[in-house]
Amino acid sequence: MLFSTKPKINVSYKQLNEIYSEEKQSYKELLNKISSEYLNYNQEIKSVLDENNVEAYRKLRHKISSSLGLLEINEFNEYLLKVKEGFTIAMEEKENIKRIADECFEEIQTSIKSKLLEIN
Repeated sequence: MLFSTKPKINVSYKQLNEIYSEEKQSYKELLNKISSEYLNYNQEIKSVLDENNVEAYRKLRHKISSSLGLLEINEFNEYLLKVKEGFTIAMEEKENIKRIADECFEEIQTSIKSKLLEIN
């Protein structure tokens, strides 16, 4: 069960706080965009796993990694990388991976919603 352990989700807003310290509206727009993208990414992950499409997964993980890096969500980013590197083995555990992705993206969504309330 190589892919059955859910990574810890620690969202850091440090970089964004520094970048958007004087631009609250832009900050909120960015967080809303990321939140929306993550809903789509979660569905896309499920689709590419169901299709066993390693190339589509590789491209999707690459798109996701930049915002995960910006929010310093490193353990989830590393988890998604491990899935890519072990894609053939991962297909045996794709239901676990989809469940874990759901849980991780839900935690991130909750964190973003809290941050948006804090910015107001």
